[in-house]
Amino acid sequence: MVIGSYHLSGWDIIIYGMMMFAYFIGVLYCISPVIRVKRALGKAEKHLKDRTDTGAYIYNDPEFLHCSLINDWWRRYIVNLGELRSSNNECHVADFINANTVIMLPSHSQFADTLPGVMTSLGILGTFGGLVAGISSLDIGTTAAMKTSIASLIGGMSSAFYTSIVGVICAVSFQMFRRLAITGAVSTMSRFVNECEMNISQPLTQETNLIQTIYALLIEVRSLNETMHTFLDKNIKN
Repeated sequence: MVIGSYHLSGWDIIIYGMMMFAYFIGVLYCISPVIRVKRALGKAEKHLKDRTDTGAYIYNDPEFLHCSLINDWWRRYIVNLGELRSSNNECHVADFINANTVIMLPSHSQFADTLPGVMTSLGILGTFGGLVAGISSLDIGTTAAMKTSIASLIGGMSSAFYTSIVGVICAVSFQMFRRLAITGAVSTMSRFVNECEMNISQPLTQETNLIQTIYALLIEVRSLNETMHTFLDKNIKN
């Protein structure tokens, strides 16, 4: 295949295909999970103080984060929070929601660290394959044939080095996008953890218990008031 002045051989197509596949897998399994976690924590941060109709905080829901990648860690935190609160002790959310548990593990960080090297190595492999193919077709039978072969070889060498260039570009861009995603997720996670520490993780004081009891009573009074209004409306109509 010829693109402009660049001759794209079957070997080049295989190498480029493998690099694109590695890049796609990296985005799907290493960058996309980080973005999902960032969005989930950002949304959850805004609802930490929200309550249900019964007066209970919605953060007590094990599915509060609404992200399958990290729901299990939040579930563990809520269970431990309830147990430690019963003995008036603190339960720190950072022990469960941290960079390792909700960012590095879901994003397969060890696998992601190998991908730039894989893409670079594929580019170098493509270059070597192109050079070997060019040298193997070198004809030194006659002077005229040798000149033609050398000219063709030089042109082929410049094309062969393109795979290395593409490999480096893929590796650098993948690392850059991944680092940006992780930086954003860590920043959002830090804000979420700080909000949890201020509003959730502290042991319940007598004042906090009293406030929650009053709030629950107010919810009950409102429910009774709505029931009474409904009852009176029906009787008046009848």
